[in-house]
Amino acid sequence: MGEKLAKPSIAKSRTRHTLLRWPIAAAVAAVVVIGGTVIWTIFPRETTPQIEAASLEQLAFPLPDKPSIAVQAFETSHGDSSHQFLAYGLADVIIASLVREPSLFVIAQHSSLRSEYRGNKPRDIAERFGVKYVLSGSIGGNDDDLTIDAWLIDAIGGRQLWRQTLKGRTSDLHRIKNEIVIHVRSTLERNPQLLASDRGDTGSQSHAPHGESYAYLLQGIGRFRNSTPEDNKEAAKLITKAIESDPDNALAYAWNAWNDVVSIMMDWTNTPEELLQRAFMSARKSVSLDPSLDFGRWALGVTFMTAGDHANASEQFRRGLDLSPDEPNLLAGEAKSLAFQGAGLEAIEFGKRALRQSPSPPDWYLWNLGIANYFAHRYEDASAILERASSKNVETRLFLIGSYIRSDRKSDAKSQASEIVREDPAFHIAGYMDRTAFANPNDKRALATDLLAAGLPENVSFPCMLEPTFENCR
Repeated sequence: MGEKLAKPSIAKSRTRHTLLRWPIAAAVAAVVVIGGTVIWTIFPRETTPQIEAASLEQLAFPLPDKPSIAVQAFETSHGDSSHQFLAYGLADVIIASLVREPSLFVIAQHSSLRSEYRGNKPRDIAERFGVKYVLSGSIGGNDDDLTIDAWLIDAIGGRQLWRQTLKGRTSDLHRIKNEIVIHVRSTLERNPQLLASDRGDTGSQSHAPHGESYAYLLQGIGRFRNSTPEDNKEAAKLITKAIESDPDNALAYAWNAWNDVVSIMMDWTNTPEELLQRAFMSARKSVSLDPSLDFGRWALGVTFMTAGDHANASEQFRRGLDLSPDEPNLLAGEAKSLAFQGAGLEAIEFGKRALRQSPSPPDWYLWNLGIANYFAHRYEDASAILERASSKNVETRLFLIGSYIRSDRKSDAKSQASEIVREDPAFHIAGYMDRTAFANPNDKRALATDLLAAGLPENVSFPCMLEPTFENCR
């Protein structure tokens, strides 16, 4: 028995020794990973597969002063849609692990995983996002016999640095993710010693989730990324299965909270208060299970933010940024929290940092930056940013109305106000003001004055006061 256990250890040691020499010699190596196999192909410069190089002149942004990378959504040859969601989820958690490394500049999931960039050439991805490296991959096979390929491209140099084939089951996905992340980091940070690391996770989770739980979670994350009410509900079911499979999976609880908050933010629910309380329970559970999980801090912070408690939201965002200084969700969240605390100019800087890492941002990044500009009295900028958002919730439209009023666009403000009242005849300014905390009373009065000038009612409408069960009263 002892002799059998020794063999994988020897093979792993030889693999690492070979990989440490990868810049000057080609190598093909195998590593046993919980019943699966990892096969690395490392290309020396003289035999590197050539690709079409990106043009420095065509980059949408200057290259950052540290190694920069975008991760594309992994392709899938499998007809099962669950593998498509799994592929998106795997790319998502790879990005989440890489972004925690302050030595790297990583494009956010919201941008690089967008469907319009799927299958794009590395050159196009590099030029669109202003990065040097692109990681791509694919998933094939079935749940008991997965084949995952990953390859790293130097898009500026026009060459493939390495290609990796990993075989295993869906229960091996957490380890497989770590193998990919460690090798990307060792290449970009020029630190081959990382390949000899035995640590179980490159992220901040103190508890490695069970294999089945992690697979459910990745599918849920992939489903979530479709950004529709139906997919949001299906994502919730998969995330719930992840929690049921492993009640100590802190990341799953954090995603459960964020999924509920998105339903509230996007006005996809008729029971926002119920979902908000559930989000608080999930986010607090995540933080209690793993205080060092940056996404748990994000989930609790954004739940406070949704409840209008921006001081507590900011505290959680700051704790998350202590763990992951460049995490774009935390940066975008802190932008809004700072704005409501009266620090509009500082908030704008946080919002701009988030947008650089997500050049094709989700709408709520634009909402938060637009609101920050309103608080900084940059009303024309606020209007332009908020108008860029393809969707707008009620709060965002209130700040757009305020920006229009302050920019002498009263007709546009009145048009937005009419639309709000048409969709919700029971809407009144006092309702929003009562549930939202403004650190500076003058900011609160200024917005209320702008909303009144646009024609929004100050208090609940007369029919609703007489008969709260009236069909248009909520």
